[in-house]
Amino acid sequence: MKKILLIFSFLIHFISNAQEKLEFGIIGGVNYYMGDVNPNKLFYSPQLAYGLIIKHNFNENYSLKTTGISGVLTGNDADFNNLYQKIRNHSFSTKYTEIASQLEFSFFPFNSFVDKKSISPYVSAGVALLVSEDPYSPKFKLAIPFGIGLKYAPSNRITVSLEWNYKKTFTDYLDALNYNDIKPDNLPINNKQNTYKNSKDWYSFAGISITYKFAANKNSCPAYARRH
Repeated sequence: MKKILLIFSFLIHFISNAQEKLEFGIIGGVNYYMGDVNPNKLFYSPQLAYGLIIKHNFNENYSLKTTGISGVLTGNDADFNNLYQKIRNHSFSTKYTEIASQLEFSFFPFNSFVDKKSISPYVSAGVALLVSEDPYSPKFKLAIPFGIGLKYAPSNRITVSLEWNYKKTFTDYLDALNYNDIKPDNLPINNKQNTYKNSKDWYSFAGISITYKFAANKNSCPAYARRH
């Protein structure tokens, strides 16, 4: 019984301490697709994306954030001055949901409980589970997100972050183009492929997040500029 009480007390203490380092909030912005339909245009056909974010701050430089974002990726061959694309005349709209965890590194010490005017650029990278409705690949797919951002604390409980993330996928079907889906009646050369099999799709997200800290940081000391 004593061991159970000891473990229970430890768990309460752990959760209480962890709560002081947690942030919860919302995230929103635009995303766009890059692949066979859009080889290189930045912010092509931007679409609204939004979701929730949870962040655990290990210290003033490192955080682990988990985001859940839903959106749609679109594209149309007619938007490009490429003869082959105009003949192919393909368009798509793919809905998706993404759950991602990324390690975030702030270049400057960031602790809004010590300095509510904290500001820092940061980089992030991690792994994501992508759930999309494209017709040719498994519903659940992996992606590798990485990005840059800038965060600012207008108060000791609120953090506002601007972020731009690229997501590398391991599928070539976000644009609903199937390598084996040949349409010789629409293409100038019979049996010509209509997608590049070895070129995987990418997508990107640029937006803003607002997070809130519910618990105060007991380790900060207002008499000093940094935590001791």
